[in-house]
Amino acid sequence: RCLDEFSQPLERNFAFLLRREDAGGHIEADQGIDSYNGEELDLSPLVREQALLALDSSALCSAACKGLCAGCGTNLNHEACSCGRRGA
Repeated sequence: RCLDEFSQPLERNFAFLLRREDAGGHIEADQGIDSYNGEELDLSPLVREQALLALDSSALCSAACKGLCAGCGTNLNHEACSCGRRGA
């Protein structure tokens, strides 16, 4: 709500099923199998995707977060709003 930075622990086990592209056979996208080719494998896109999916989309900096004023954008956790809308 307030756009302040905060830490949120991420505890999730990741498992990937990978198959070399030249192993033969067609891989359907919905089978949960990723393919690769070459001698090296960059797992960072797969790990990033899983980490983003594991994040809580409704996480707040604190349970008492007041958010931003809808009128002037003041962070109501740090100062009072002076535009008169008071978050309306």
